[in-house]
Amino acid sequence: MFLYSIRKIEYNYKYMVLVQSNDITTISSLYDITIDELQRGDSEHVINHYWHLHPVIIQKLIDYCKRHNCKSIIDVGCSDISFPSATHCVDFSDKISDVGHVPTENKIRIDIDFQKIPYPHKFFDFCYCRHTLEDIQNPDFAFQEMVRTSQRGYIETPSPLIELLRRDDGSTIDGDPNLNYCGYIHHRYIVWTNRKTNTLYFLPKYPLIEYVKFDSTFIKRMTYAANKYPVYWNNYYMWDDETKQPNVVVYKNGVNFKILSEYSTLLYESIVCSFENTQHFIASL
Repeated sequence: MFLYSIRKIEYNYKYMVLVQSNDITTISSLYDITIDELQRGDSEHVINHYWHLHPVIIQKLIDYCKRHNCKSIIDVGCSDISFPSATHCVDFSDKISDVGHVPTENKIRIDIDFQKIPYPHKFFDFCYCRHTLEDIQNPDFAFQEMVRTSQRGYIETPSPLIELLRRDDGSTIDGDPNLNYCGYIHHRYIVWTNRKTNTLYFLPKYPLIEYVKFDSTFIKRMTYAANKYPVYWNNYYMWDDETKQPNVVVYKNGVNFKILSEYSTLLYESIVCSFENTQHFIASL
């Protein structure tokens, strides 16, 4: 039984459909998608857009907080829609005032790019952060602040799969909805999880991303997965001071990688790692 909320926006290649679904189906690899499926399914353009909060994942996180007796919960980058169990929230936007269930005194307006979360070491039992770190300039600073102030936490970002596909954004420039660019126009980083080391990786979205070429069949598999499997629209990361120690790596050209020789390899690796992590994350819910 799937939940659908649909709005159609006409594009000249077909249409875009905004979909909310409780489907948590996963596959082990993009290569599980057969050529026959590609021929029968939507593998040419990203049509189904799963931008909404995933209701099953949100409920599982609420249950997780209850199991771990989390009393103090911070939402970092909440805007006007906060995690339902949050007791505190942090955002730079004025929209933070619209969060109804968090007391006014617990709504903290700071810029997490450079300002510390104004709470002591391990003050919070749980930290929730969704679709924020890919937007800011200094995600490693914000990450360390969340880890400093929270015993455990959850970070969700758009997946590398989506950041590398075209026409999955809702933005337009000069009224043209058909600009063929990769991912979301306002994002600074491609983000993925290496589940074996519990490391969250950030790779800048350099202009070179528009010129990296993948095999045409691989692109079709990516597109098919984006249309059919809602869970692959995001990357998932959790830490727990006792069992999952947090780690972060931000790639910087000339410091810890070389853009010309390694960028395309890292892009491919990001898709593979995020896919593997998603399968295990969903299985653990």
